[in-house]
Amino acid sequence: MELLPMLLICAGILLLLVVIPASIMLLIKLGVIIKKAGEPPHRDMGDYRLDQGREVRSERD
Repeated sequence: MELLPMLLICAGILLLLVVIPASIMLLIKLGVIIKKAGEPPHRDMGDYRLDQGREVRSERD
């Protein structure tokens, strides 16, 4: 058997085992990103006041 057909067979197998699944995963990830980007933004309607925070002091005090 010649070397060139053997290399082409190996390249085809590599293509099937690596490139195609990686492309599918990329498309799935892009689909999830597009879906999340289409969701409405979160709007926080909480009531926050200054007295809810804590006073920040240095550790020496």
